[in-house]
This record gives sequence, C-alpha cells and structure tokens, in this order.
Amino acid sequence: MKKFFLTIMLILVAVLASAQVRVKAVLDSAKILIGEPIHWTVMVDAPKGARVAYAHFADTTNVPHGIEVMEQHIDTVRNGNAYTLAFRRTLTAWDARNYELPAVTVQVDGKDYTTGKLAFDVEEVKVDTAATAPARPGDGIQKPPFQLSEWLPYYGLCVLALLLLAVAYAINLRLKNRKPLVKRKQPERKLLPHEKAMRAIEQVKAQNSGAGNADEKAYYTALTDILREYLEDRFGIKAMEMTSAEIVETLRREGNSETNAELERVFATADLVKFAKYSTQDNEKNYYLGNVVDYIEETKAGYQPSMEPTVSAEEEADQRNRRARRILLWCKYVAIVVALALAAVAAWGITELMN
Repeated sequence: MKKFFLTIMLILVAVLASAQVRVKAVLDSAKILIGEPIHWTVMVDAPKGARVAYAHFADTTNVPHGIEVMEQHIDTVRNGNAYTLAFRRTLTAWDARNYELPAVTVQVDGKDYTTGKLAFDVEEVKVDTAATAPARPGDGIQKPPFQLSEWLPYYGLCVLALLLLAVAYAINLRLKNRKPLVKRKQPERKLLPHEKAMRAIEQVKAQNSGAGNADEKAYYTALTDILREYLEDRFGIKAMEMTSAEIVETLRREGNSETNAELERVFATADLVKFAKYSTQDNEKNYYLGNVVDYIEETKAGYQPSMEPTVSAEEEADQRNRRARRILLWCKYVAIVVALALAAVAAWGITELMN
C-alpha cells in the first residue's frame, strides 16, 4: 500500500513539474568589443495551450539608450505537454562602458512573471602603438580592361555621322548641278467630246459582241450614259442629272427634229429594257447604236473648247524643280545637324571610357 501511494505521489510531482511555468533572461556573453553582437534571450517554459504575452518585445522600448537592436526573432521548441518560447534579440553598442538590461515581465495565462536584471561590458579595441609594420608601397595606376562591347556603340555613332555627312555632300553636289531635278511631263491632249464618246462606244461594242440578250440591260444603260456624257460635254446640258423625259424635252427645243426623234426612241427603248423587262433583237441594238453614232457625227462640228487658264509645261516643271531643290536643301541641313550631334555624343562617350 505504501508503494502504491508513493507511486501516485511521484506521478503528481512529475505532472506538477511539467506544468510549472519558468521565465528567465540570459546573455550569451558578459563582455564584448565595440560593435560586436551579443544575444539577449528571454526564455519561457510553459505547459501546452498556455497563452504567453511579451508586450515590449516588438517595440524595443525597454532597451536602454546607447544599445542598438540589430535583429530580433522568436523560437519555439515543443517538449511533450510543454513548450519553450525564446524571445531573442541581437544587440550591439558603440561606446565602451557597462550596460544594464532591465528586468522583463512576461504574462502566462494572465499571470505576470518577471526576470532578473542583466549587465554586460563593452570594451574598446586595444591598438598596439609600439608595434611597427613596414610601409606598404602605393598602388600604381591601373588601366581598366578593354571591352569591345563598350566601344562599339560609339564607333557605330561615328560611322553613322560620317554617312550622314557623305549624304549631305552628295546633296550639295546635286544642288550645284544646274540640271533639272524633275523631268518635264509631256502635256496630254484633252479628248474632244465626240472623240471621248466614240472611244466609249467602241468599248461597248467590244464588251457586248456575242453576248446575246444576257447583258441587254447593261448594254442600253452604257449606251444612254455615253449619250448623256456627250450632251453634257458638247452642249453643257446637265444630262447626267436629268431623267430621260427631261432630256427629250430639252432636245426638242434644239434644232433638227428628225435627229431628236431618233434620240427619243433610243431613250424610250432603253427605259423599257431597264424598267419594263423589254427585250430587243440584235438588229435593233445595232440600229439604236447607229442612231447615237449618227447624232454624234452630225453635232461634233463647231465645238469650241472652253478656254481655261492653264499653267504651261515649262512653268509647272520649274515649280516642281524649285520645290525639289528646297526639299533637298533642308535634307542637307538636317543631315549635317544630326551628324554633328551624333559625333558629339560619340566623342563624349569615348572620353568617358578613356578616363
């Protein structure tokens, strides 16, 4: 029975010991040189599930003046039903004297636990003034290694500047030459109204030869359009903007009634084909085409083209040459300015590399 109670007492002592809370502060050294690191660690042993709070660990307000906090972190080590928290700070100081670290209060499950105060000494680095050492000779002037990749961009700028200067020189030689820069265009003779109409009729003949009735609507549309353009060019009638009836009414006020009657039949047949799906034979198509040709031949005489102020070919060529010379002159100036700018950039870069 005594052994049984003894065993129970040992188990309770072990449980109570494992559940005991311990808080202590330690330093890994009591003496350092100026600028050396020292570690200040607050260790908390607590049972599993305990809530641990250290209010001043993050803001370092409890660190004395003259001590610099270089680093701080928290380590956790679990040990069965207990665990150990280590609040570690790395400190250093720059004045040789004794430093005292204050007591630290840590809460475990709402209860305060306070550590003791700690202190450490900071010593100066002793210099042996009596020791002599041979003087070290001064280093000579070292030339930086040559790297082609650093020089290539500036060489490229120099080459580009030379090319631009060559272009400017070539432009200058061309401007000194009195030969015209632009060749004179041969003036094209404007077709007379009847010539323009007869060319269009020949195209209509070529397009509709052997086509049968498949393109009959297109045929009469082209034929009346040719006639409308001829009336507009020859007599100034705005036929392209008028209906067939308006054109016929206008022609009736003109001279030859027999010729006008033939044109009226052309317009009437064309309207029937385009709008009433009327069909004609090949001989009828040729007949109406012949009427249009006859009308053009009868009315082509006496046409006087309108006198419009025109610029002669020589004057137009002179104007184009003057414009071309001005453009080349500006190109020469731009090439020179850009070349000088590139050369200046290249010279500055090469100077920097040589220094």
